[in-house]
Amino acid sequence: MSAGRMDTLVTLQFIDQDTRSESGSRKVNWVDGDKVWADIEDLRGQLFFAADQANSKTTARIRIYYRDDVAKATGKTLRIKDGDTVYLVEGRPIRLKNRSQLELMVYERV
Repeated sequence: MSAGRMDTLVTLQFIDQDTRSESGSRKVNWVDGDKVWADIEDLRGQLFFAADQANSKTTARIRIYYRDDVAKATGKTLRIKDGDTVYLVEGRPIRLKNRSQLELMVYERV
């Protein structure tokens, strides 16, 4: 995956509110943040097999240019939207290339 392939415009979504309903179920409100260019790579072959063996739900990795707000986020506070597809972030973003890029391991919300 090279930096030149950031050809997909995605929307960063951050958690705005995490409350409980009267019945006790969790209610999460997500708000759209900035749109950023990203490289989305579906995991296949050895990478997918390794993720599966680690009991990970990871199905893709997304690379974006470094942003402080994303670097500090976790899967509980950030998700990525690509059209109608919503990717949930697994763990914390990984800093790459001397803090010029971030890599996010994600899985598709079903």
